[in-house]
Amino acid sequence: EFVYNVDNSLSYPAVVGYSFYLNPSLRNNTQDNREKIINVATNEEVDAEWTRMSWVDKIDGWTVDEFGRKCLFIPAKSKCITNVKPLTNIGYGKTIEFTFRAKTVSDYSEPIITICDDPTIKRFKGIKITPGNVLVHSNDLTISDLTQGIDIQDEVVKHVIITIIRNYKVTYGNLCQIYIDGVKAKSFEFNSSDSWNVNANLIFGSNTTDTYIYNFKIIIKRGQ
Repeated sequence: EFVYNVDNSLSYPAVVGYSFYLNPSLRNNTQDNREKIINVATNEEVDAEWTRMSWVDKIDGWTVDEFGRKCLFIPAKSKCITNVKPLTNIGYGKTIEFTFRAKTVSDYSEPIITICDDPTIKRFKGIKITPGNVLVHSNDLTISDLTQGIDIQDEVVKHVIITIIRNYKVTYGNLCQIYIDGVKAKSFEFNSSDSWNVNANLIFGSNTTDTYIYNFKIIIKRGQ
């Protein structure tokens, strides 16, 4: 389990517990439900569509990396489309947390993790993570990649937190922030309350990069 200290100085909307928690350290390829995503927060089984997976330990699936860390390993040319849709409703606010690693990258432009309507277009809506960049677009802000994205390093474990906060100025104003390894890297305002509502699945994997997922969490900010 990876532990990061997070700079909480600007309205980081953390609450006790998670609404969704994918924890590969509790899984293995011999489980009867290996093709299900388990939400540890509720013990619910979630459907997923897998492409080109052999479910052989140390080859792919619920396994360990070369350093002995348990993970969901999705090699290049494989993919997992989960039936998890983190951005369909933001409510008062939401925090989405990823711990992952990109290895043996041959195309830095292809995403390895997405929660967005169409990752192939420049003005997508949602979250797109490539081996070298984290980029987030709301419905009303789909142009300024420099303002809404941050470069990251591949080949190392990265911990990314994206927070979406409504009414952070008490009665108005909405804020999105990106934390990289516990440090706030980007912060920008967005407009309407439905700016982030995107009916998109959480997708792992790509054709050109080996992707290691160490955990994925969703935290919902409770009513004010």
